[in-house]
Amino acid sequence: MGNWETPSTAGTTRCGSPLAPDPGLRVRAEAFPTWALDTLTALVRGGDPTGAREAAATLAAFWDKAPARVEGRGFFSKALRTGSLLDEPGLANPGPVSW
Repeated sequence: MGNWETPSTAGTTRCGSPLAPDPGLRVRAEAFPTWALDTLTALVRGGDPTGAREAAATLAAFWDKAPARVEGRGFFSKALRTGSLLDEPGLANPGPVSW
């Protein structure tokens, strides 16, 4: 079968629990902030809120600039929902946006 993984299975065991925070998470999250929110939500709903909080902490260095990279609607509502699930107010408030 080879040694390949999809982004949804990278860094997981066969049972689907994370082994450690994915080092590529920060890189992908910086490029695709909405993907990062979906990933964090999936971790919480998959039963790993601690892992999701640890992963969210790795996003702090650039998260205030995330809204500028997002096109389309729904980012702020998604950030609020994800921040609420994680009990992380900083994630829900990504910072000021220059319109």
